[in-house]
Amino acid sequence: MASLTLSGIVKSYGTRQVIHGIDLAIADGEFVVVVGPSGCGKSTLLRMICGLEAITGGELQVDDKLANKLEPRQRNIAMVLQDFALYPHMSVRKNMGFALRMAGMSRAERDAAVERAAEMLGLTDELERYPTELSGGQKQRVAMGRALVRDPAAFLFDEPLSNLDAKLRAQMRAEIKALHRRLGSTMVYVTHDQMEAMTMGERIVLMRAGRIEQAGTPLQLYDRPENVFVAGFIGAPGMNLIEGVVANEAAGPVLKTAAGISYPLPREPALEDGKAITLGVRPEHVAFAEDGAEARIEFTETTGSETHATMTAGDDQILLLTPERVPFDRHEPVKITFDLTRLHLFDTETGARLN
Repeated sequence: MASLTLSGIVKSYGTRQVIHGIDLAIADGEFVVVVGPSGCGKSTLLRMICGLEAITGGELQVDDKLANKLEPRQRNIAMVLQDFALYPHMSVRKNMGFALRMAGMSRAERDAAVERAAEMLGLTDELERYPTELSGGQKQRVAMGRALVRDPAAFLFDEPLSNLDAKLRAQMRAEIKALHRRLGSTMVYVTHDQMEAMTMGERIVLMRAGRIEQAGTPLQLYDRPENVFVAGFIGAPGMNLIEGVVANEAAGPVLKTAAGISYPLPREPALEDGKAITLGVRPEHVAFAEDGAEARIEFTETTGSETHATMTAGDDQILLLTPERVPFDRHEPVKITFDLTRLHLFDTETGARLN
């Protein structure tokens, strides 16, 4: 197993810098998910760790050994790609054992390693089949097995489930987590799907435009996002974000929107009159009430166990999530309140958290 330490990592293509001084320490045996929108640099970062991209600046250490100049094969790191990259003319057995064959391992040792990995991944009965005879989930297992037989110090996953359907993605998420528990290996998993990040990672690293916005446990990012970007990205459905200015009234502080709607604010932290802030509230912390801010139902969606109600309040769209059925029709006026103890306040200008 291995620890990975990134210190001031920079990546440039000519004059264009795409990774801006990443600092990140990944402990031995940790499962870290790197998540972010397309183009944020997460896959580039993974390829630099693996050695497929040169590091422009900063240092990468694998188990306290400087790895910047090491060839990919010298780093003892295995990478599982998004598109499986299986050899169509080779059987599953030969695909999984190919790297070992290139390394000069004997056939007996090679077969033993492949059979151990196949048993672990449920591929024992598929070893003599070819990629064209496999399902998407089986192909992904073969790609994982090809990495597994090398007994690497760390595994890197680059959006490995994006080509699978929803049911297979859920199944493979569980299998990858089970594999991590069984092996205790260091794993770095890149995805653009924040639900994968929330359900899989021991720690999430959220990136935007080549920088880390926040790193922490899934619940740390969900419960206490450090800025507006994190608040809006983490969570499905996403957080409601409402802009306005603070007004300290006799009954207590409120947020006043441009449409003239007022939302009560917590008394702490004390904010000056006229300060531009963004109020964040999760859909599950919005409720219908007899007395509250006026809104209008746009549409509702029922999943069976819960109902999503999309509403408009002035110029803002607000989503409510409830386990109850919503007894309102489209365009019907309603009143809503927010749980004051669960509000998130951000500086509108900087995006930074205020409470």
